[in-house]
Amino acid sequence: PALLGVSQAIRDLMEEVRQLAASNIQVLILGETGTGKELVARAIHQQSRRAERAFVAVNCGALPDTLLESELFGHVRGAFTGADRDKRGLFEEAEGGTLLLDEVGDTSPAFQTKLLRALEAREIRPVGGTETRPVDVRVVSATHRDLNEMVDEGSFRQDLLYRLNTATLYVPPLRRRRVDIPFLAQHFAEEFGDEHARKITLDEAFLEDLAQKEFPGNVRELRNAVERAIALTAPGEEVGAGSLSDGAPPQDAQPAREGTLKEQLDRVERDALRDALDRFHGNRTRMAEALGLSRVGLRNKLRRHGLDEVH
Repeated sequence: PALLGVSQAIRDLMEEVRQLAASNIQVLILGETGTGKELVARAIHQQSRRAERAFVAVNCGALPDTLLESELFGHVRGAFTGADRDKRGLFEEAEGGTLLLDEVGDTSPAFQTKLLRALEAREIRPVGGTETRPVDVRVVSATHRDLNEMVDEGSFRQDLLYRLNTATLYVPPLRRRRVDIPFLAQHFAEEFGDEHARKITLDEAFLEDLAQKEFPGNVRELRNAVERAIALTAPGEEVGAGSLSDGAPPQDAQPAREGTLKEQLDRVERDALRDALDRFHGNRTRMAEALGLSRVGLRNKLRRHGLDEVH
């Protein structure tokens, strides 16, 4: 997989990746779920001096603290029930290469303290061990959360944030680069065709409909929509607009004035919040200032509209 697109936003991102890959600094990648943050991390690795060594990724939000600590730092035999042998952690597996800490914003403050110590000292201590081991790893982190807000709330360590975001990259959501949708759809169709030994053609109406749809799950959801449409189309036939099976009308086809006054105002408010999320890359302080809200008021509105975990 590669970072793909023809939009100016993606071209700018690719240039930033190229510049940062040449250095060894730690990078924090921000973006909504499904935008391709891991692909950005892989691109940094592949263009860096560490490209010949391992790229290792771990989803920090998928593991409880105890397992995450063992996964990253390793453990010694007898460290806990079931630890019948020594195990190398992912820091050591990525020696000389790059380690991606995906969804780092989902870690607990207790784990953050241990991670900070490892990053500052450039050494790790396996769970249950007494000796530290030096590591040479470039750490890249990614999250969909607003870490600055989490710092304000006391759920993320400020010193760790400073350590992680020497440089920051923002991956734009698909709705901000709609010109990429037909390009990505064709790419996914080619991949699917190669995998299943089929020649797949997407007709213009299908691509036009895709380009008008909103994909809250971003590139991941787009891929699923394309693969679902192909699966619903007989081999040899063009994939048409009728293959889009979720039944949701295109974003621009939504009636602008449908519903009660309250429902219309809610839509306007939600659109304003989403626009501010994109414009300020999820920075809650700048959003609150621009919208004339307090931080608490902004947080309540985001929660009410189901946008509190965006960015």
